[in-house]
This record gives sequence, C-alpha cells and structure tokens, in this order.
Amino acid sequence: MNVLESFRVALAAILTNKGRSFLTMLGVTVGVAAVILLVSVGEGARGDVGEELRGLGSNLIILIPGRDETRGDTRQRKEERKRGRRRRESVTPLKMDDLRVLKRYCPSVAEAAAGIEGGAEAKVGSRVRQVHVMAVSGAYGQVRDLSARRGSYITQQHVAGGQRVAVIAKTVEEELYRGDDPMGKKIQVNGVKFRVVGFQEVKGRTLGDDQDNRVIIPISTAETVLGRGNPDYIMMNATARDTIQRARLEVTRIMKARHRGQEDFQVLDQAEILRMVNRVLGIMTAVVGGIGGISLVVGGIGIMNIMLVSVTERTREIGLRKAVGARERDILRQFLIEATTLSLLGGAIGIAIGWCGSLALSAAWEALPSRVTPLAVLVAFAFSAAVGIFSGAYPAYRAAKLDPIDALRHE
Repeated sequence: MNVLESFRVALAAILTNKGRSFLTMLGVTVGVAAVILLVSVGEGARGDVGEELRGLGSNLIILIPGRDETRGDTRQRKEERKRGRRRRESVTPLKMDDLRVLKRYCPSVAEAAAGIEGGAEAKVGSRVRQVHVMAVSGAYGQVRDLSARRGSYITQQHVAGGQRVAVIAKTVEEELYRGDDPMGKKIQVNGVKFRVVGFQEVKGRTLGDDQDNRVIIPISTAETVLGRGNPDYIMMNATARDTIQRARLEVTRIMKARHRGQEDFQVLDQAEILRMVNRVLGIMTAVVGGIGGISLVVGGIGIMNIMLVSVTERTREIGLRKAVGARERDILRQFLIEATTLSLLGGAIGIAIGWCGSLALSAAWEALPSRVTPLAVLVAFAFSAAVGIFSGAYPAYRAAKLDPIDALRHE
C-alpha cells in the first residue's frame, strides 16, 4: 500500500465517524487557536512598544534612580549571600540640581529635561476625570521632539515663573470641555487651578494606556499638585548618535561623584530600553504560548485515546489486511497517517480560528494590538503535526504488532 492509498484509507476512516473525529480534533483546534491568539497579542505588544520607543528619538538617554541589580560586583554579592547578609542601599533621589549640573558639565549632552509623573483628579465645572499628570521642565518638548498641535507647549518661561499653565490632551479636552474651546480657560488638577495654554498632539493608545488622557504642567508646580518636587527621571539628547556612549559615561561619572561614589542610578539609552522590554515581552509571550501548548498536549492525549479505541474496533480488519499480504510497516504507516491527519486538520482549523480571532481582537479593542507572524503559524502547525505523530505512534505500533490469526479470531 503506497502513501497516497494510506491517506485515502485514513480519510475514509475519519469520515466514517464524523462526530468522534470532530471531538478528537477539538482539543488540537483549541490548543492551536490559543497559541496563535496569545502569541499574536505578545508580538503585537512588542511591535507597539518598539514603535513607541523609536518615537522617542535615536539619541535619547534616560537617567532614573535605583540600582540595576543585574550589574555590579557579582563576587561581592555572592559573598554577602554566603554570609547571610542582604545589601541595603538607600536610593538617592534625583534632584533638579542634577539637571543643571548635567547640562553644564556633559559636553556630549545637547539638551536635558526632567519629569515627574503621577495620577490626579482633573475637574472642570462639575465634570471630574482621573488623568495622568506630567510635570516637565522647559526643554522637555525639545528633548522629546514634541510640540503642541495648538497653542504653546510648556516652556522655560513657564517653569522659571512657576506659572500655573497646562497643556491638555485630546481625551481630557473631549471629556471635560464637551465641545467648548478650552484655550485660556481654567482646569483644576488636584484642586489647583491651571490655565490651558496648549493641546498635546494626538497619541492614541499604547498597551491599553490612553496617551491622550494627560495634563502637562510646569515642573515647578509639581509640589503643589503631586506632593513631590524631585524628578522621577531626567531625559537627555546626545549631540549625535555616535556620541551616545560617551554621553552615558559622562553622565555616569558626574552622578557617581554627586552620589559619593554610589551607583544607585541607571543610565539607559533607547537600544537598552528596547532590549529590556523585548526580554520581558519575550518571557510573557513564551509563558502564554506555553499555556496554549498545554491544550495541544491534552488534544494529543485525546487523539491517542481514540486511536487506541480505533485499533480495538478494527482488529479483525487489521488481521484481514495482514492475511492478504499487508506488512507491519504498512499497518504502522496507515495508523500514523490517520492520527497525523486528525491532528493536522484540527491544527488547520485552529490556525484559521486564531488568525480570525487576532484580527477581530485588533479591530474591536485598539488598546490590545495583535499581530500574527508566519513563524507562529509555522510553529503551531509543526507542533500539531508532532502531536499527531507522537500520539499515534503507540496505537500504530500496537496495530502493527497484532498477530493476524488472533486478530481474525477477535470478536
């Protein structure tokens, strides 16, 4: 019996028991659809974050407080663990003086800006909304290459004068002003009144975060609104792309000197941030893909169970085939092809469902991007084929090893 004839016999056996075959394929279908859908969401998130980071600019450097525990003296950390001690280092917060010093003494830094962020309650008349507040220094727009779509962005004059002015984003404008022109009007942020002087460019959503639900104020007013005045971060632009590493070294040297030799801060560039994000998202994608893979394993167990039942039901048929000259490898191949065909059909249906589900998810929920990659489809299809082969191997082996005389006597 050639391979083509084996496929024909396998399809005939599958179609003979349509209901049982459908239920058998269902486990593989659900598993493949889950893998495709979950991995596509992970890949979509990776692309979305990557696009957002690329929009920050290629020369961007970010200074944040806090030690990177993956660096430092590994030998010293091991010794401390052996002795049962834990390193307790207080993190020195960033200060506005750090911003001034970095701008003055880092020749490879073209411009620098500080930012403080937090949640707050915005109010206009009787309308109230929870918003994300960004308190920024005067050069923030220049560092991030941002400008107001109308009016003015936060400037150095606003910061120096401690002016209570605000730049609002699209969602805040629509929800709190409801068609009125906010320009020049008041908005309360945590009970503090600000005058609207500009409108942020429309940003949309990134990983569920509404980038247009923001109010931007001068950093000199942050203490009254957010209760703190020390920067959460300092962003800098290197003078050129090939001076990024030099700028990082200059920033590190100056900050270590200001923090008495303690490197309780991190200096990150765009490429490093992207690597960190990709590493986290890669782990997340692998985990959720593994969860979907469990469904495939369960589907494989279902296929093995049904194939064992099929071998029992068709014992006389197997004996008859052997009696008329079928070899063990012919029987083995027939049952392997039948199990693999079941799994591949289930996988193909699962790929279609996962792909359509991914497209529907992106269309219905803009905040949760998803992107089906050819690699995800190939891996899911290959895995479903492997499930069929491994699940059918033992039943096929049992069928091939049946004694033809005993098989013909089977009732």
